Amino acid sequence: MDLVDRYLQAVQFWLPKDQKKDIIAELSEDLHAQIEERESSLGRSLNKEEVEDLLRRRGAPLLVASKYLPQQSLIGPVFFPIYRFVIKVVLLVYMIPWLVTLVLGLAARAFDPSGTGSHAWATMLSNFSSGAWTGGFTALGVVTLVFAVLERIPPNSNPLLNFQPRKLPPIRDPNHIPRSSSLFEVGAQIIFVLWMIFYLHSNVLVDQLGFRILLSATWRSYYWAFIVLGLLQAALSAANLRYPYWTRLRATLRLLSDAAGATLFCWMLATNMFADFLLTDTANHKSLQLASTLNQWLSKSVPFAILACLAIIGYDVYRILRHSANSARLRTTQTSTSGNMGKG
Repeated sequence: MDLVDRYLQAVQFWLPKDQKKDIIAELSEDLHAQIEERESSLGRSLNKEEVEDLLRRRGAPLLVASKYLPQQSLIGPVFFPIYRFVIKVVLLVYMIPWLVTLVLGLAARAFDPSGTGSHAWATMLSNFSSGAWTGGFTALGVVTLVFAVLERIPPNSNPLLNFQPRKLPPIRDPNHIPRSSSLFEVGAQIIFVLWMIFYLHSNVLVDQLGFRILLSATWRSYYWAFIVLGLLQAALSAANLRYPYWTRLRATLRLLSDAAGATLFCWMLATNMFADFLLTDTANHKSLQLASTLNQWLSKSVPFAILACLAIIGYDVYRILRHSANSARLRTTQTSTSGNMGKG
């Protein structure tokens, strides 16, 4: 019943989050009951064309999902889930470049000695804010207008409601690993290891044009640890490239390697990694003061680094739990299928 599962998946995408499971369970039971009734009257299993015809008569996934959604005014229940989704995408695509531009503008203003007055800051923020509000409201207005027009097109003529069951997207396997992702990870890890070997093999980070940056003696321990972790990550990504499905073992290894890398990185930030900055035209005590200042800034960034690392580790844990849940569901399905075959 691949078509039925794909149909249920398409309906589920538009349903309210807190009601998805109950509604899909009810709809699945109803569809399978109709199929069994039809098969009983024919004395045989339905073919794909007959199942496709049954799903077409049931209605487009949007129409089915709309029966469980609250009534709207300007945008009706059929198109409101798509409208809400598009609005979120538009806001995300619009806000990210705007925020990046704002941060770059603030940074440029901070390093501009001629424009650090309060008036200059207020003028820049005012210009950015007015532009953001104008552009944001324009984008939202255009999207709303488009969906208001679509809402008033007859269902038989609306391209969004004219669907073919065979064209529904295939069932997504959450344990599948895209080979492009694994290939990128292998290349990135190899480049990282080579960069460590050729450019960070000594305590001298920079030594040219009268400017030297020296790392502390503890760098050697971090150096070898990062190389080992990089090689392990590359090997794991290569295994994922060969076998593009997560297993519990490989998911656990990824969790352990990410946890080790995160711990090592945060620990490195907390130590005084910079030993000295040697400048030809700068007094020795000022060079040491500069190194101390940079070490303090690195230490202050540790909480933010920990939050980012916890997010990565949390996703690794979620991957393991998801794999276990899918495996348990698969075993339950296989047991149910075997029991039904035994009864038959």
